[in-house]
Amino acid sequence: MSRTHRLTDATVSETILRLVAERAAGKSICPSEVARALAASGEAWQQHMTHIRSVAAGLSRAGQVTILRHNKPIAPEAMRGVIRLTHGSGLARPAAQPDTFETSQDEPSDDQES
Repeated sequence: MSRTHRLTDATVSETILRLVAERAAGKSICPSEVARALAASGEAWQQHMTHIRSVAAGLSRAGQVTILRHNKPIAPEAMRGVIRLTHGSGLARPAAQPDTFETSQDEPSDDQES
């Protein structure tokens, strides 16, 4: 028989935020990754999923994570089935590097005819 341990909301919250922060902007995590990270050795991680989803809903309400279903943001109240978690509006993340650069007025761009 495997032993179970009680996870606190703070521990779950910290783990969700850490795993999301470790992902690049635009990437997401599965709540089961959080459960696996927190489960004690030999413990069934699945038993923690309800608690993890509940904490994720609170973090979403606080703007710290975004809940995705079919790769689209959903409200915590609409959470059902398979979901993923990603950066929220209030979570600090690395600044994105610009993909394009503006051309100086003095230099012709490639799409201008000379």
